[in-house]
Amino acid sequence: MHYEQQPPTFFHKRPPIITQKVQKQAKTKSRIPISDEQLKRLLLQHKPSNYIHTQKINIKRTLLTHLAYQKNLEESINFNRIKLTNHLAVKLLLVDTSYSMNPHTETIRYYLKNWNYDIILFHDQSIFDYNKSEIPLPKFIGGTSFYTPLKQIKETKIKAEILHLTDGDNSPNDQTKTEQIVKLLSQKGSTYKRIIIKEDH
Repeated sequence: MHYEQQPPTFFHKRPPIITQKVQKQAKTKSRIPISDEQLKRLLLQHKPSNYIHTQKINIKRTLLTHLAYQKNLEESINFNRIKLTNHLAVKLLLVDTSYSMNPHTETIRYYLKNWNYDIILFHDQSIFDYNKSEIPLPKFIGGTSFYTPLKQIKETKIKAEILHLTDGDNSPNDQTKTEQIVKLLSQKGSTYKRIIIKEDH
C-alpha cells in the first residue's frame, strides 16, 4: 500500500501500528547532550563584559613624595589608575524542543526574533545544541527535563539571565528538583524566567 501524504486512519480511529511506533519513538528519543566543558567554553565565549575605571592609592610613591618634598600627607597622595573587567550576565534563551513542543514553532520563532539574547540553547532531557540565530530549529522529539539543563548551566559557574520557552510539560519530580536548582542559581547571581507556551501567536 502506498501513502501519498498521511497513512489512513482505520474505522476504529486508531492510526496504523507503524505510525504508532514512529510516534512513540519521537516522544521518547533524546539526543546526545553537549559536555559540561563544551557548554562552559560556549558561555564564556558569548559572555558580555565592560570595563570600570577606578583608582588605588600608591602607598610607596605617596610616602616618598611626603618625605622628599616635606608636604603634608594629604598633599602627597599618589594614585594608580586601574581598569577592571566587569563581567555581565550572559543572556540565554533556553528552548524546550521535546515532542510536545512541536505545535509551537511559530511562538518559538516569535521569541527568537524579538528577545535580546547572546545565545540559544536547545534541550530535551538535556542541552544538546546551540545557535546564534533563529534558523534552523531542531526537530521536536524526545521527553523533557527542566532540572538537567539548568543543572548543566549552574555547573559552568557563569552568571546567566535565563529565559526558558516551554509548554511546562515536565514531571512532578522534575519540577521539584527544578525549583531547588533555580534557588541555587539565584544564590549565584543568575536569574530564571519561564515562559509557558499554550498556543501559537
